[in-house]
Amino acid sequence: MTTPIREVLVVGGGTAGWMTAAALSKVLDAKGVRVTLVESDAIATVGVGEATIPPITTFNQILGLDEAEFMRATKGSFKLAIQFVDWKHKGHRYQHPFGNFGLDIEALKFHQFWLRSLHEGWSRDIDDYNLSATAANRGRFALPSKDPGQVMSALKYAFHFDASLYAKYLRGYAERRGVTRVEGKIGGVQQHGETGFVTGVTLEDGRVLEADLFVDCSGFRGLLIEQTLKAGFEDWSHWLPNDRAVAMPCVTGGDGLTPIPAPPPMRPAGAGGSRCSTAPATAMSIRPGTSATRTRWPACARPWTAPRWPNPISCGSRPVVARTPGSRTSWPSACRRASWSRWRAPAST
Repeated sequence: MTTPIREVLVVGGGTAGWMTAAALSKVLDAKGVRVTLVESDAIATVGVGEATIPPITTFNQILGLDEAEFMRATKGSFKLAIQFVDWKHKGHRYQHPFGNFGLDIEALKFHQFWLRSLHEGWSRDIDDYNLSATAANRGRFALPSKDPGQVMSALKYAFHFDASLYAKYLRGYAERRGVTRVEGKIGGVQQHGETGFVTGVTLEDGRVLEADLFVDCSGFRGLLIEQTLKAGFEDWSHWLPNDRAVAMPCVTGGDGLTPIPAPPPMRPAGAGGSRCSTAPATAMSIRPGTSATRTRWPACARPWTAPRWPNPISCGSRPVVARTPGSRTSWPSACRRASWSRWRAPAST
């Protein structure tokens, strides 16, 4: 007979950690489950703007966040598309808008009709059939209509905000709902002698934190998934050559939108400032004075196998959820951030 989960420990803060804690505090509120998050102020987070995609609006709605308050707290802006500058060649731009293109006709996908019109030489630009692209190209925005019969109901949007402010905002939300924050650096991880399941973590000051369920949101360190469980990753760099993340202060170009690396001396982006990030291939040069974090991505976590990887599922940049022997959970078996830097396929429960 399994034992219900009563204690959850989130390892690591930042956006991933506090999104996880906030979500757990919401969905487990009435189930008598205590959620604790451990993080250290001594461990810095990557201070970049968080470029999200439309599912972030669903996440915020699940939490019941007030969108206007959230925007003010995170210094956010609305986002309708992602633009890739100098994509195919210098001077070329490609825009990836949110939402659907056109309407399907009699079970045939819209793009099939568009491709036919393109072949016959009378098609319009594909962006003209996407509401978010049309709004972005004209510098317009309005909240989507709640009436599905209205054209504006098709508008999809996301946000661009300060990641550290979003984490701070969610921390306040989670703590008001009973999440306990523990300050401290983890010095060791305890595992079950026979199964290898994670049973607790030991802080550098000697305190021991035990739980029934562990969520690793320690980022690229992969404290549980990699350092402890040695899960490993499959190299995908032969398909996706980007292997570095570069974050730097930036200014906007002549159009007021395009980020350009700020000239020396570099300065942190404070209130009203901005930061830009990119992921160049190894062969590309990095300007002196710019910090580049080389990672093991692009990669995909190896498939879950019971003998080798006893109890994790994924959440976060380089994450794992570990549960103790005999425990059970009713919440989804996998979650992941809206991030291109690292992802795992959902594992079986």
